[in-house]
Amino acid sequence: MRHKNIGQFYGLLLLEVSSHIVWEGGRETLQSLFQNEAIINDGTIQLFLIFNIIAGLHYIHKRTPLLVHGSLSSQTIIIDSRFVAKINDIGSAVLSRAITKRDSVIMHLIRRRSSHRDQAAPSGSQESDIFALGVVICEIMLGHTVKPNNLLPLQIDTIQYRDPIFQLKIRHVLQWCCSVDTDSRPSIAEVVNELEPYQPTGNVVESLLNRLQKHADRLEDIVRIRTAELLSESKKVDDLLAEIIPASLVPALRNKLQIHAETFESVTIYFSSMVGFDQFCRTTSPMEVGRFLNHLYTSVDKHLYDLDVYKVETIKDGYVVASGAPVRNDRHAHEIATLALRVMEKYSTCNSPTHLPIRIGIHTGPIAAGIVGVRMPRYCLFGDTMNTASRMESHGEGSKIHISLETKQALARKPEHIFQPRGIIDVKSKVNFLIVILGESPLYGYFALMPYFDASFAICKKRFPETFANVTMQAVFEPNLPACGDTTAAMPAITGKIYQILERFSGLTILFTPGCNLEVVPLADLAREKDVPVISSTIWDPTFANRQRFPTFLSFSSRGTGGHVPATRAMMRRYGWRTVTIFCDTLSKNAAVATFISSHCQHFPKYLTVADGFQVYFERYDSTFDDDYRPRLLRARSQSRIIILLTRADEVRKIMVLWV
Repeated sequence: MRHKNIGQFYGLLLLEVSSHIVWEGGRETLQSLFQNEAIINDGTIQLFLIFNIIAGLHYIHKRTPLLVHGSLSSQTIIIDSRFVAKINDIGSAVLSRAITKRDSVIMHLIRRRSSHRDQAAPSGSQESDIFALGVVICEIMLGHTVKPNNLLPLQIDTIQYRDPIFQLKIRHVLQWCCSVDTDSRPSIAEVVNELEPYQPTGNVVESLLNRLQKHADRLEDIVRIRTAELLSESKKVDDLLAEIIPASLVPALRNKLQIHAETFESVTIYFSSMVGFDQFCRTTSPMEVGRFLNHLYTSVDKHLYDLDVYKVETIKDGYVVASGAPVRNDRHAHEIATLALRVMEKYSTCNSPTHLPIRIGIHTGPIAAGIVGVRMPRYCLFGDTMNTASRMESHGEGSKIHISLETKQALARKPEHIFQPRGIIDVKSKVNFLIVILGESPLYGYFALMPYFDASFAICKKRFPETFANVTMQAVFEPNLPACGDTTAAMPAITGKIYQILERFSGLTILFTPGCNLEVVPLADLAREKDVPVISSTIWDPTFANRQRFPTFLSFSSRGTGGHVPATRAMMRRYGWRTVTIFCDTLSKNAAVATFISSHCQHFPKYLTVADGFQVYFERYDSTFDDDYRPRLLRARSQSRIIILLTRADEVRKIMVLWV
């Protein structure tokens, strides 16, 4: 018997003590395969196993001498390495009886091939094989063994398959095979005819490989589609981030990398606002204001795409744009000027009933810029250039573009721009000096000191009118409070009074405190809270050496060498100034004064460090032999915002006259 679905019979092993029937082995039996749910519940494998068993039984019934199996079950079916089902133990019952009786029936069965069923001597019948076939197929479909009892028809009705037509067909065939009436059971040929339309081609391994290949192809298509969707969504996120922060910083922000601030030597800043916007808001509904601003910002935004500019922010009606940062370019002034002209032209032709004059301010200079914040991060610009650009806009006129001298110089290389001078105007903040004098004494009293302050201030305004045009001086005299020489018992009253004084002068820029230490200490403490520089001529006291307590205190006492530098540092940080030039006079003929000046020169590098962003330049000279300050002043004016003169009073007067 040779058939791909029949196990190979190898022979008999006859021993004196025992005898054995030898059949072909496999990787496992069908019954043991039920333990692997992932395999037995696979519809493709089920179909191949069913048709393998049917083909093997059909061969037994039609081509073998026995014509029947006699003991078909999931235990007598083996599964080989290629998942092909083979039927074993054909006629085992007959062979066992023959071995036991030691007669010649074994050789008779092997040699004789009978064509008549009634001439065979099988154990069982073909009808019982059909019943056993139905049980085996039912087990394959359910994935476990079943008992051939009265509940078998009910179990057959629970069979599920992915193809509903085959599901109905297999239920019908199994009910037919497991019929109680043996005469009504189908033959194996009828079973083959019923299920033949559903017979798979090839073998189970090829089918599984083909299905795996199709599944892999389908997964690749899914991965390709999902990857494309992911890239599309990622691009949308990047595009959205690029609308909020510079596109060059998006990868670092997405990867949560630290983004360091950087400085830009030359950037042009654009500020614009609407004249009369506050009055417009008071007389207009919020919805109309929102629609007006949206229309305004949208029309301006359209001009940004073909220009090398970056939109910084919008605040109410204010619109801020920069060029030269975050991407450096040498056309930043021209780019901003082009934008301003387009906006002015577009807005001047607008026929909106809510038309308000627009004013634009532009300034060119250095800035610092970087990402600020983690939640809703913003790319912010810092520095005096931003303040000046804002003042250019706020001091401008409606329907005009107001530019600074620095911007005009940057645009001078482009002849297509026409400039109209406006004249000198004040775009800087006022400088308010406050002089506080408590009590009355012959040396530090109000009537003793104020004539000198008034006279000095008048001389300064007359000699340096441009410098002191925005400077005001106010004095506060409190004669009822104790002054120098009193005990510290009055300190609470002094502190409270000084606090009231500082509250009244909210626009204070510099606080000047002549007098003694008793009144200076609370003034310096309260000035720290308001971040106001304190200038004092008090006698130096070790108390003021505490720079954490008195960070803005500056003393003109000859013993106060440590006070000038921290106060200068506090003032520079307050106004965003970074560069300072110090004139250090060696005074070779005056050793005492030279030592004093040298100690001051040594203190500055300790506080104004490069790590904190400061740049200190020194001009060392000897006024005894060198009185030509012009070259040094030219260098100082080109490189520094602050110039500190450490020399004699008469030399200071010479330098200030040359400066003006």
